[in-house]
Amino acid sequence: MTDFTLSPDQMDPDALFVVRQLQRHRHTAYMVGGSIRDLLVGRTPKDYDVSTSATPREIRRIFNYARVIGRRFKLVHVVFKNNKIIETSTFRKAPEHDQNDEAEDLLIRDDNLYGTPEEDAFRRDFTINGLFYDPRTERIIDFVNGLPDIEARLIRCIGDPDIRFQEDPVRILRALRFAAKLDFTIEENTLHHMQLHRDQLKLAAPRRVRDETWKLLLCGKASTCVNLAQSTGVLHMLAPELVPSFEDPRLGAQIHAMLQMFDDGPPEDPRLFTILMAPILFYAQLEPLWDDLDGAWKTRNDTLEVLSRETLEPMLLRFGFSKFERAVVRDLLQIVIRLGHPENPVTMPERIRERPLFPAALRLWEWTWAARGLPEDLLVRANLVVHQGRTATAVRRRRRRHPRRKPEVSPS
Repeated sequence: MTDFTLSPDQMDPDALFVVRQLQRHRHTAYMVGGSIRDLLVGRTPKDYDVSTSATPREIRRIFNYARVIGRRFKLVHVVFKNNKIIETSTFRKAPEHDQNDEAEDLLIRDDNLYGTPEEDAFRRDFTINGLFYDPRTERIIDFVNGLPDIEARLIRCIGDPDIRFQEDPVRILRALRFAAKLDFTIEENTLHHMQLHRDQLKLAAPRRVRDETWKLLLCGKASTCVNLAQSTGVLHMLAPELVPSFEDPRLGAQIHAMLQMFDDGPPEDPRLFTILMAPILFYAQLEPLWDDLDGAWKTRNDTLEVLSRETLEPMLLRFGFSKFERAVVRDLLQIVIRLGHPENPVTMPERIRERPLFPAALRLWEWTWAARGLPEDLLVRANLVVHQGRTATAVRRRRRRHPRRKPEVSPS
């Protein structure tokens, strides 16, 4: 077996500060979860979490710049410069269930039973997420056999998956995300109970399901995630209206191609991730718009108006888009219809190209036509034409009018 080792030098200094401060106040404290997993598989952690024997109130006494959040699961955000947050939780234990009561509802609605480090490890979702690291002793603490599963590249439930997925069905979505993002395999028994309890997702809080769904799609492996969701039947629970699109060989291939292009080159502004992802996911419903892009402007505009009102708006609303976000998606598509068809490219005025949405709209336009099979050299030429507009300064200079001289009247 691989000898896994970590050093405090690999850890985030602010997270180390939180752990050491808690230890100085005679509390047990470890770095925990995804950051340890990511370091062990050679990835850079996105964030660092801390788990401790201190209660939320005790944590707040130690750190002045901290706030308690959550109701179902109380934890503390320790805030550093630039609003950087180290999420700090108290060791918890799994709720007890009556083994003889077959009708008992296992869904967890309150997760604030405090426990020991070992109990905390066993209440976590998957073995690869149940590892602790003590920077004082430089030791990885593994109560759940997570290290062998990291070496075998396996996603495995901690405990009985039959119970764990009923306690929190959102764990099904997390399993899909970790499998796609880390390129791990889901262990057979875990996979079986994911499929068995996928309908429990409708019992979870809708906002949690939406948030985890977007994490799934924006993890950098969107195409893989959709394939996993489709093969496990989870896609039918999350978005039944998208299932026919992915089951159609032509449409499915086009959407997967666009998802891959999104993963390879997402927009620079993270706020546009979901805005740009929506027209890709809803491509089948919006296909008439792309079919009409070689038509007259009125045809394109009318098609967008009808699709927005009858199809796009209701779907965006169901996927949790705010009124402002729905308006931004429509603005994005308004720029797309101005771009037209690559075989008859249109030069965009500088005022359009200077809009913050323009780079995202241009990417969507290029990705969609590439997925529809247009040759790359045609798209390159069209892109050059799009950017051939005069600068705003030149336009202003051209429009400047000089006062006409009055004709001189010769004295009579």
